[in-house]
Amino acid sequence: MKSSKLIYILNDLLKEQKIPYYLRHFISLSLEVFQRYPNLFQFHEIQTYECFFSLPINSISLYIRLFSRKGSWFKIDSVAYSEIELEAAIFGLKNSGLLAMSKPGKRNVHELYSVLTKQDIQKILDSSNSRQKKQDLWDQFIASFSKHKKSIPVLINLMNEELFQKLMIIYFGNPYQDLSTFVVEELEHLKHFPVELSSHKIWKKYEQFNEYTEFYNWETEIRSLIEQNEISKANRKVKLKIREMSGF
Repeated sequence: MKSSKLIYILNDLLKEQKIPYYLRHFISLSLEVFQRYPNLFQFHEIQTYECFFSLPINSISLYIRLFSRKGSWFKIDSVAYSEIELEAAIFGLKNSGLLAMSKPGKRNVHELYSVLTKQDIQKILDSSNSRQKKQDLWDQFIASFSKHKKSIPVLINLMNEELFQKLMIIYFGNPYQDLSTFVVEELEHLKHFPVELSSHKIWKKYEQFNEYTEFYNWETEIRSLIEQNEISKANRKVKLKIREMSGF
């Protein structure tokens, strides 16, 4: 079985006494998925997971910490965890291609709105007008992005998130639950009705799961366009999808 080495690595990690609670949850989740659905993964995906789970616990912990947060971009000064030695953790992830220290391009600059503070944008624009609202400053920044790109601080950029999101979707059966589910269950503050697991498999084929995730990614893109007030673009994509599904 192509995932047997990976299952061995995960079982070995669970024997570690000093791993953070959130990492133990994620390892347990991953182990369940690989044992139950080995047919949903390609060889290159298994290799990436093996590489990731073979990293020092410090690096694995940082990735899962960031993965549990919203977005793919993070200011360095917003990343601080008492159980993680940051410099060493970043080094391990960078060498494995799972994290980059970079600046976003115009294509994904909209992701920075929730990352940068009003003061950050003022600094980028070299503006001293403290009365301006963040949204006004942001609009100025977007309008003159090319001019101010060099002033954007270097950020932590999480890579290959889709592979880890895949594990979450397979485990929970939907793309909306996350690792916080384990925490609220421990605190007995359930947000979802508990269900009894059966031997029935939701996805029997790799292609079947891919169709589901492709539709979810499309839905996410539409939501993002609407949030950016790109209504016309969203409508065009919806009409195109309807034509594709209708066979026209």
